[in-house]
Amino acid sequence: TRYTQTMAGEMIVRAAKHIPKGEEITTQYRGPNTGNILRRPDFPANWLFSCDCPRCTDPTELGTMASTMICAGCQEPCLLPASSALDCVWRCTNCQTEETHENVTKVVQALEIELDVF
Repeated sequence: TRYTQTMAGEMIVRAAKHIPKGEEITTQYRGPNTGNILRRPDFPANWLFSCDCPRCTDPTELGTMASTMICAGCQEPCLLPASSALDCVWRCTNCQTEETHENVTKVVQALEIELDVF
């Protein structure tokens, strides 16, 4: 779904499929390439809502594993949020090692900085 707003304040919505009357129309607030650990905190901070779409409520991000980290315990890419809560502990699905949300966020932010200068 894409939309534009005219100078007169009207909104024009274009959809890739038929939208039945009364169905909720949603929009993408953040790009799809950013993992939930960075995307989700922006919603309440910038748009004053907590997203509960299927991707945001799934620790695997609909099977994309976009935020999965390498576990310090077993060195496998199996460290995921233990639940859909924003600040939940992260747990390895392979060896059950746990990491705090704060520590995972720090690692992801440091990696983002490295990618930005790359």
